[in-house]
Amino acid sequence: MTHYWPFTNNQMTDQIGTANMTQGASTKFTSDRFNCPNSALALNGGWARVPAGIYFSDPQFTVSVWILPHQLGTWCRLFDFGNGWRTDNICVTLAAGNPLQPSLFLYSPTEYAFISSQYLTYDQWQFFAITFDGVNSIFYINGTQVAKKTDQAYSLPRITRTNCYIGKPFDAAGYSYSFLDDLRFYKKALTQQEIVNE
Repeated sequence: MTHYWPFTNNQMTDQIGTANMTQGASTKFTSDRFNCPNSALALNGGWARVPAGIYFSDPQFTVSVWILPHQLGTWCRLFDFGNGWRTDNICVTLAAGNPLQPSLFLYSPTEYAFISSQYLTYDQWQFFAITFDGVNSIFYINGTQVAKKTDQAYSLPRITRTNCYIGKPFDAAGYSYSFLDDLRFYKKALTQQEIVNE
């Protein structure tokens, strides 16, 4: 694991790295899936931001989060890290044209797109994860593989990304009304068993 934001006790501190979040507009803390107060981040159409940095330095990565979606606008983001519009972006959307349809997009510099055929569920906590090993992309919901794409090798450049948002793209579109908890970044593609054991 390279970064971990547990969102406990009104904190946005990265427990592994140094990428402490700053709270943007229209966010607050709320109860998590265990009903612990102030232990999940509520995106009420708002966003958070992490500092500029190198968050993806290998062809492989995994991102996982506990999420409770309430309302999702078209192309709303779980996260969007990049340097401008389609400029070295790595982003996971939660509504790829249809609400609750997750997707992965990479622009480095050509476009890589993977849209899941399996949807998330409104108003329920669920464990969502995506892995990428440079060739294969896999989506998991509650530990079950729900979608997979195998493509030609795609390499991610080791660069600093300056626009690093949780809950929105760098521009004003695609806001999310969701609760987030235990957001984690890994520098490798976890196996299904590792995801189940997380």
